[in-house]
Amino acid sequence: MTGSRGRLTYEQKVEVIDLYKRHHGQMPMEELLLLLRRKGFATICEQTQTEPHVEWLQWLTQRLNSDCAKHIADELHIPSSERIKFSDGWLSKFKQRWGLKHYVFHGEAASAPVHTLDEHRRTLHQLLARYGPADRINVNETALPYRQSPTGGLASHALSGLKVDKTRLTYVVGTSQTGEKLKPLVLGRAKRPRCFKNGAPESYGYYYRYNKKAWMTSEIWREYLSNLNADMQVQDRHILLLCDNASSHKVDNGTTFSHLEVAHLPPNVTSWLQPMDAGIIRTFKANYRRLLGLHALDLDARGVEDPYHVDQLDAMRLAQQAWDEVSASTIQNCWRHTGICPEA
Repeated sequence: MTGSRGRLTYEQKVEVIDLYKRHHGQMPMEELLLLLRRKGFATICEQTQTEPHVEWLQWLTQRLNSDCAKHIADELHIPSSERIKFSDGWLSKFKQRWGLKHYVFHGEAASAPVHTLDEHRRTLHQLLARYGPADRINVNETALPYRQSPTGGLASHALSGLKVDKTRLTYVVGTSQTGEKLKPLVLGRAKRPRCFKNGAPESYGYYYRYNKKAWMTSEIWREYLSNLNADMQVQDRHILLLCDNASSHKVDNGTTFSHLEVAHLPPNVTSWLQPMDAGIIRTFKANYRRLLGLHALDLDARGVEDPYHVDQLDAMRLAQQAWDEVSASTIQNCWRHTGICPEA
């Protein structure tokens, strides 16, 4: 039977079924296939497509692949009882089978004067000890390039990156040591972007401000502190707000708040001592990239030419979901990791 491809006769099909029933559960599949080969059966399926994995590779990234596979299974209406488990083991074997590695096209690293960290931590211990864990707040800004396609992915060889879309929003995010999350302040370039057809972003429930560069300014920072102070007054809370020493975070001498104390972290060490920099913002952005990838997958299925080119409204919706998905345990671990908490 080996050689040219042909159909099995009825008797041969019965023989294969009989072999399977007699040895199923007692013999590994590899040995069963070997037994069939010895009897003259061809057990290698003919490949009907030259590169069946190419379309997969267009979408696979280190974080998106399992979600992508589940999404495709949903689209194909595969019953849960018949699905494989899209686990890390499945991914590892898939990469090994096709000789795939994760290539990062570019990146950057930060450094700090580590010899001063212990001294700064002792100072912060004394400061934070005056407040309970729930009343210790860290706030920081981060740029969100909301249209960026993945900068790395799985491939059989290194690839060049695409032109980076630098369209961005600035997000002002904050958390307490216990895991409470403040409502994000979003900084954009337009008072009312075109995609907001029913009114300004505030009418959609977003905390939004704008300027030409979508940056934090001293004026916006003072307003942010005043609004946060008012919220704490309503809650009858007195909080400590930790932030970096950016020029936009400077408050006029003599300016005080009734329910809010602002403390600036030392320069050049925020990557070590600031909880938001210890993994909270990173998790937020990773969540956003994952959600954007799934959104792009849907758009691509509809035939959209550039599925990552989302408008500001869709980006803000995805970013809000990404922030909602940052867990309290992640926040608590990041605070603990900095070593600034006096209880640690």
